Amino acid sequence: AMALATIGLMASFVAVQRRATIATLRGRGASARQLLLGQASEGLLLCIPAALVGLLLADLLVRARPSVWSLVAAGVTVLAATALLVGAAAPNARRPLGTIEREEVVAARPSPRRLVFEAFVVVLAAAGVYLLRRRGLAGDSAAAQVGGFDPYLAAVPLLLGLALGLIVRRLFVFPVRLLAWQASFRRDLVPFLGFRRLARQSAVTSVPLLVLLLSVAVSVFSSVLLHTIEVGQKQSSWAVVGADYQVQSFLDIELPKELDLTTVPGVQAVAAAYHQADVTSGGSGGFPGTVSFLALDPDAYARVNAGRPVDPLPPALFARPSAGIGTPNHPIPALVSQFWNGNQPLRPGDTFALHLNDQDLTFQAVQVREQFAGLSLDSPFVVTQTSSVQAALAAIGPRGGTIKPNELFVRGPASAAAPIRAALKQAAPLATLVSRSEQYASVHDSPLIAGSANGFRLGLIVAIVYSALAVGLTLALSGRSRARDLAYLRTLGLSWRQAIWLTVAEQAPTTLLALILGIALGVVVVHLIAPGLDLSTFIGPGASGALVVDRWAITAIALALIVTVAAAVALVTVLLQRISLGSVLRLGEQ
Repeated sequence: AMALATIGLMASFVAVQRRATIATLRGRGASARQLLLGQASEGLLLCIPAALVGLLLADLLVRARPSVWSLVAAGVTVLAATALLVGAAAPNARRPLGTIEREEVVAARPSPRRLVFEAFVVVLAAAGVYLLRRRGLAGDSAAAQVGGFDPYLAAVPLLLGLALGLIVRRLFVFPVRLLAWQASFRRDLVPFLGFRRLARQSAVTSVPLLVLLLSVAVSVFSSVLLHTIEVGQKQSSWAVVGADYQVQSFLDIELPKELDLTTVPGVQAVAAAYHQADVTSGGSGGFPGTVSFLALDPDAYARVNAGRPVDPLPPALFARPSAGIGTPNHPIPALVSQFWNGNQPLRPGDTFALHLNDQDLTFQAVQVREQFAGLSLDSPFVVTQTSSVQAALAAIGPRGGTIKPNELFVRGPASAAAPIRAALKQAAPLATLVSRSEQYASVHDSPLIAGSANGFRLGLIVAIVYSALAVGLTLALSGRSRARDLAYLRTLGLSWRQAIWLTVAEQAPTTLLALILGIALGVVVVHLIAPGLDLSTFIGPGASGALVVDRWAITAIALALIVTVAAAVALVTVLLQRISLGSVLRLGEQ
């Protein structure tokens, strides 16, 4: 959409530059049909080679199987660009011969057919938003059954942007006229003249406004999804590992006593834990099924994850065990899963029993969570403190046995991976080391996810390029009339500083409106399509996938657009300074 709108601006610029040529041809007997056929032939000669070069570059850059739809897309691009070139030349080709040379763009009253079409686009966008929120991206079509998507629902973001652009295009002139009226009471004329010129040329500024609006929306959309995926990937890596490193024993057997990772270079803290993946419930307070049981040292675990994005343990797990713990009258405090074998979830304060070491121990839920970092997401879990379980088993007697650490949570930088593996190879060769940084890299650097992220980054770059082109073409479209007006005003004492502010007054309302509406549209579109997207493919398991707006990135996008507009204004001012007043004021001469 941004590309076609930019091509339309370019076509309008070409049509303005060829007014004199069209007037000459019309004066020599050329009909409107002949002029438009000539423009269509020229458009095909220009667009076909460009489309073929673009198709060739796409084939070279994208390593994929060839598809006939690529050639179809190139052909559609050629036809659309040629149609825009012909459409931009049509008004001059059909206007009366005596009015072709008019510099000012006269905004004609829109036809009823055009108003109905614009209203139809708005209705389509509103209906698409409703369906997208209700059905998701696949919808209820046959595409949903084969893992595809509904084309209409996939086009909703574009329809929404076009609908917003059409509404703004119709209503934009009224606040500008109000600004011009307010500026007319000032003693200086620069703001009044700038706003007045903008109101008179609303037809010229409406398409650039749409391009800027869509470019900002695409940039914000890309930045929000990029930041959400980046944050989600980090959350997923912490949810899977539970620390910088996790050492897992073979078949949950006890880790060797000689394994001491605190002496390994780079290791900052270690928390020993006992993990059993299939502890069954038992006793009258139990629930049917098995749970993943984890007993750890809360103080050591807190040191391992201090300052890390891992949810802290509840305060009740830090209490020292007292006499009689593990019995129904004095249950062991535990952090439990929100999902419990298909039964009603536990609530804080509920008690239950687990069958551990052939003994029934009673626990009490002090906190309920959806997941616990470092444990499997597919089964319910119980997390408690090792000292309380040891005390409960010791109170039973020799038949109670004991639990010994078979898992370690380790804190350390990425450089500690090699020394830790060396220590494990020597003391516990069957143990497995899981690294959070490696888990993050495996998701972040996968071809699908990295390619999608590069696509979003490319979208940011392309949007900035289109913004620069749109601003430059807007200033070029009104360049001749601006040069003439500035020449008149310079004879009345207008300084170059005032000339700069006059150009700024013309561009500021469009830029600010595009920024505000584009940022809002980008954020809204992300939230609209979020229910229809499965971000777990991009961020991995365990992360919430909630949308995260990067305010600094949006600020950078706004500043980039402002700098682009400022650079275009400065360039136009420099070019106007080189124009001679005499050449501009020679009316009627070629």
